Amino acid sequence: MNRANDLGPAPPWPQAPRPVWVVWQTSGEDPRVDGLLRLQAQRWEESTGEWVTAQWTGQGPRRRSAEQEARWLEEGLSGDQLDDGLAAADLWQALAEWVGEQPLLVESSERWARWAEPSGIDLPGGVIAWGDLQRLLGELTPAWADRSLPQLRAAFADCVRSAQAMDGLTTGLWGGALQRSAERFEATDPGAARALQWWLKALNRPYGWLPDAPTPREERGWLQQAIEELSDLEHAVLSLVPRASEVAEWDADETPIPPTTEELTPFPKEDLQRLEALFDEHLPAQLASDWGGKPDDYLRPSQRDVALRIAKQLGQSQLLLVHAPTGTGKTLAYLLPVMMWATRHQLRVGVATYTRALQEQAMASEVPRALAALRAAGVHSLPRVALLKGRENYLCWRSFVPQVPEESDDGEAWLAWACLLWFARTNVAGDLDGFPTTPPIPLRASRPYREAVGALLRASRARKSCCTRPKDRSTCLADLARRRAERSHVVITNQSFVLARQEFLRHVIFDECEHLHDGAVSAWSARFEFEEVRRTLARLYRPTRSPARAPINRLLGMLPFGGTSQEFTHRAVQRWKAAWQALQALEEEAQLLDARRREDPDGRNDREAHRYLRQRMEAGEAAGLLQARIQLGSSLAQLEGDLDRVLEVCDANPVRGQASIRRQLELGRAELIEWNEALGACLPLSETGPSFSRELFYDLERRASGALDLVARVLVPFESLGRYYYPDLASAAFVSATTYLGGSFERTKHYLGLTRCESPAEDEERVGRPVATFR
Repeated sequence: MNRANDLGPAPPWPQAPRPVWVVWQTSGEDPRVDGLLRLQAQRWEESTGEWVTAQWTGQGPRRRSAEQEARWLEEGLSGDQLDDGLAAADLWQALAEWVGEQPLLVESSERWARWAEPSGIDLPGGVIAWGDLQRLLGELTPAWADRSLPQLRAAFADCVRSAQAMDGLTTGLWGGALQRSAERFEATDPGAARALQWWLKALNRPYGWLPDAPTPREERGWLQQAIEELSDLEHAVLSLVPRASEVAEWDADETPIPPTTEELTPFPKEDLQRLEALFDEHLPAQLASDWGGKPDDYLRPSQRDVALRIAKQLGQSQLLLVHAPTGTGKTLAYLLPVMMWATRHQLRVGVATYTRALQEQAMASEVPRALAALRAAGVHSLPRVALLKGRENYLCWRSFVPQVPEESDDGEAWLAWACLLWFARTNVAGDLDGFPTTPPIPLRASRPYREAVGALLRASRARKSCCTRPKDRSTCLADLARRRAERSHVVITNQSFVLARQEFLRHVIFDECEHLHDGAVSAWSARFEFEEVRRTLARLYRPTRSPARAPINRLLGMLPFGGTSQEFTHRAVQRWKAAWQALQALEEEAQLLDARRREDPDGRNDREAHRYLRQRMEAGEAAGLLQARIQLGSSLAQLEGDLDRVLEVCDANPVRGQASIRRQLELGRAELIEWNEALGACLPLSETGPSFSRELFYDLERRASGALDLVARVLVPFESLGRYYYPDLASAAFVSATTYLGGSFERTKHYLGLTRCESPAEDEERVGRPVATFR
């Protein structure tokens, strides 16, 4: 994959040898206790132009129940056949003799290593794992243990067709990156190099593997041609957009749905009747159809009662605490009334869970079930439902574009980039939780690949204020997710987001509400990480004589000598050095204070340790720390301003890699703003000196790695929740299996701050909000 195709086309790639397709059936997945039942292989005979199949029967497990034998008999395996079958070692050896010099294609390298490798059979043609191709294409590998050989070949054909359906630019970039990865691996991991080369050749000309497909006229094959048509990688990537951006155009005309209204909007009586029918008739009938049995088997009076109680509090300016024990079916109990009410009044309602796993589970299984039940009940106007996570869970395309690997980068870097490119061009949400961080092919060591993926994801994630122009926001998938949520009736999100962005959702269902303490700490706390700030600065500039990829270094090497542009850029370098020195000075003062705290009897006391930083600064005993904090805040602000001028320099001087340099500068500037805000939150200042809030504690904290951070954390979460957050909600329901403790709701109400919401302090100018309970 050349950056400039001035050498002409490469010679045609040789066609990958036809493999022998192999599947095997076992009584379980543990070779120590389970046995091989059947081994099947299939190869293409050139002389006859037909598939030839071989099959061997194994002895199976030593102990076999009557139920197992009956099930195997249905699949064509009798007990006598198993008794006369081959031992595992003989069975694998028979396969090796039949295969000869041809490569073997199996469904999973992990399964092959578990079942076949211990036998020590010799396969000169090597083993190829079908699952590797699926992972390279960003697909989940299904369990192929029970698939037939024709099904395996058909699935491979589907994979080839889906790859060929992608546009030539994407496939050229993807295939070229894999080709470069294979070239780099030849010196460090020959097995990985062979695996990648196999799949590139197989995809390029799959017709020898699938003889029913037409033979192409082109000698080079479609993938090789797509690679050769590329010129400049960075410009090629710039001409693409992520798949999520294309999907977003479908609902671009939808208007945002408001989070609340000024007047009360109670649940209509006719909708209450329909809601009751949903739980008494339509939902049980749907579950019986899905899982078998009779509708009466799925009647849950407690689930219906919870749903009706939540429905009655929606739009009524009420707070409701609900005890819903395990087995109630609480997710559907709140989803159905919320969906009906939000659609009826055209309002946006939030469902806040504690973990991303619960969000994904609700979106993947419970939301489709609720929508199907509404359709069955004759509800024609169905709600739009969106899943919304934190910004850093999403890919930012403008951040990804500059990450094209350099010619000198290793195989892991090229492989990680290829996989993330394909993910971005195929995933309709751009949610990075769905991007696998494990190697897509067997590697000699997986850690370097994981590190390459980690670095790529850190650089490509969306961040606060990472995209400000409309054109950029259209390819920042965090902004697209936010826009999709604004246009949805129901938004499934996390508790930290709801607490941090109160204006976005005013009607909220808190699932697993006992974790709101943790959500409050996450949403309303801050952390200044010296180590990460150093990394941010290092990504902008590196004071080294050797060539560096940092954007300021690249600009200095390309700008005309002695001009105004050079002057502005050199000034930014001086600001950078001042910020670096101020960061070192602040960290040294923090380390000294932390050491004094460990020596001081008050600092060693757990009760006093968290107050130590605040007490010493307010007493004027940390003058060095205060001065270093002032200097760093000023230096970061000045550097951020100088980067603005460097961006103008970048725009005014067309240089090679201009788009990449500009993007790196923008990201670095956005990170500096975030770190300066975190510094201000962790060591707040006023005109007269330190300005600490009584709701937060300020501390020096060491991570497991030993790195020191500054933190500002919510001191009493229930106080902040009850005094500042709950009173501004339009309505809310707090749902959990642990709200009724010790014979009452009082402990939970106090713990969550609901008691504090009911009873304002004397200095608060508000009326208390009553909290209803339901068990």
